[in-house]
Amino acid sequence: MHDKKKFSTSPSFSVASPNESGTLLPILFSECNRYLFSDFEKTKSCLAQIKEAIAPNDKANRITYLHYAALFENQYSNYQAAYDFFEEGRDLIEKITIYPSEAEYYIDFLGTCMNLDKLEKAASLVAKVEQLIHDAPNSLLRPKLLCREGYLNLQLSHWPDATRLLYEALDLFYKNSELLSIKDFHFISLIYSGLGRIYEKTNDPEKSKEAHLKALDICEKHNLKTRLGWHYLSTGNAFAMLGQTNQAISFFKKVLTSPDVASDNVRASAFANWGHCLFNENLAQTAIGLYNKAEEIYIKNPEKNYSNLAIIHRWKGELFAQANQHTSAANHFQKALTFAKKTKNYHELANICDGASTLYAHTQQYKIAFEYQLLKAEFEEQFAEQTNLKTIRELSIKYASEKKKQEIEKLEYQAKALQLRALRAQMNPHFLFNALNSIQNFIAKNNRDEASSYLSSFAKLMRKSLDYSELESISLEKEVDFLEHYLYINKHLRFRNRLEYNIIINPVLVDEDYEIPSMIVQPYVENAIEHGLRSLNAGLITIEFDLFDEDTIRCTISDNGIGRKNAANNRTANPNLQLHQSKGTQITLDRLSMLNSKFKPQELVKIEDLTPNANGQNCGTKVTVLIPI
Repeated sequence: MHDKKKFSTSPSFSVASPNESGTLLPILFSECNRYLFSDFEKTKSCLAQIKEAIAPNDKANRITYLHYAALFENQYSNYQAAYDFFEEGRDLIEKITIYPSEAEYYIDFLGTCMNLDKLEKAASLVAKVEQLIHDAPNSLLRPKLLCREGYLNLQLSHWPDATRLLYEALDLFYKNSELLSIKDFHFISLIYSGLGRIYEKTNDPEKSKEAHLKALDICEKHNLKTRLGWHYLSTGNAFAMLGQTNQAISFFKKVLTSPDVASDNVRASAFANWGHCLFNENLAQTAIGLYNKAEEIYIKNPEKNYSNLAIIHRWKGELFAQANQHTSAANHFQKALTFAKKTKNYHELANICDGASTLYAHTQQYKIAFEYQLLKAEFEEQFAEQTNLKTIRELSIKYASEKKKQEIEKLEYQAKALQLRALRAQMNPHFLFNALNSIQNFIAKNNRDEASSYLSSFAKLMRKSLDYSELESISLEKEVDFLEHYLYINKHLRFRNRLEYNIIINPVLVDEDYEIPSMIVQPYVENAIEHGLRSLNAGLITIEFDLFDEDTIRCTISDNGIGRKNAANNRTANPNLQLHQSKGTQITLDRLSMLNSKFKPQELVKIEDLTPNANGQNCGTKVTVLIPI
């Protein structure tokens, strides 16, 4: 959905001692603590009075003021201002002997660092707080730090660690339920919101909805108004993911009347997502009005909203395309491209090109449609490169964070999972360009019906590849559907009907909703095609799924190819083939090993030569993969 929620911070630390002027400062700090999460104007007024009351040499109260000021700015999405306040306070903390709330200060500071994508600094602050808590343990500092660590892992896309840390934090908070302050309830709302985002990312919309509703319930019960609009938005998005449009819209409407004045963007996102719900319900006229309202807000601060504006114009393009208003659709796709290019959002650029290609194919302008498909392929390649760079950064941050806890072995899985995500975001160039060239030939020969059909199939495959590359798991049904599209394109466009395939699913799997790691089978299918079948005139590949045990699905990929010995000779002669195999299947095996620890690596993936024929030649290869459910 539109415009994801940022991380939030929260106060509840000891008030500094009164200065020589009397008891005014403790009263003001107490009032500030009381209203920070519920009343913008009162908090702002308290901070102004505190600033005037602090004596020039009163470092302790100055730090406390800076802490509150930073939290206030962070609550209302002014992250750079918050960071500057935190940095000024940090300099003062280092100049005094002791500051009682130092651990609390850095716990909140690292939240702002994450909002500004300063993840390396956030990770270093985690280590600093660990030491401070160790030296001066506090029962409610630990769950706050765990919450921050959970969000750091969430931002690094380490879903299992993020989930574990957030649940550990929640458990510690509730074990101290009689001690909870308004700040602690704010943290609990953050935990549920974080879990909602994780379940959204891991394709579990029902759990995502439940988590966001719990976050919302905490906010409403404890009068936590300052981020209420964001929670309404997230809850509406969760209902929209489930296709429960009326409930989603009801929460988007609540955003518009909520007391949350943190950001115009929350209202813009509500308009945009409300409009998208109506578009999906074929209420285009109302949807376009809501899109326009969202755009009016975003355009007030375009530099911060290029990505949002790109999405709005892509949605408008799709809406006008569906209404057969092709000129308007094309204009909006072009505007979407302009905005997306400003942020180098290659994932969104690929989506825009996909929509534009579909538009021009529908209007039988196949040359332009083909050009957009080529452009989409280019953006997908850049997205893959971008993912690789992100992988390096994520891994280095995680390594530094985990080294202190002697969990370095986990990094191998993190690295393999991230590398595989990067690989899943791109297709084998042999497959990609052969398919596109075949489509171009159909266009050149004026075979418009076939060109349109194959272009549509190719676009669907690319869309699925792009979407699934962002998910850790998908349903078995979606995995099979992806394989069917992949093999269909290979058969008709790359191999020109020199390839046949069968996908067989055991009936015991059909009626169950099994979730498996996304695109786990495709590297082995691609390997069979590349190294076993590419040179044959009549290739055959058979994929079978059955239940191995209650926690494992067995997949076998059989081919009638040239066999492992001949394939090895080919790889020796062509180093690029060797590289392709090692990247795809080895990373997948490493990923399976981490996900399914009850089996040894040699049990997870078995490769066998099929029985030689009468001439002593191999009749192909069979790969058996054990996939965790």
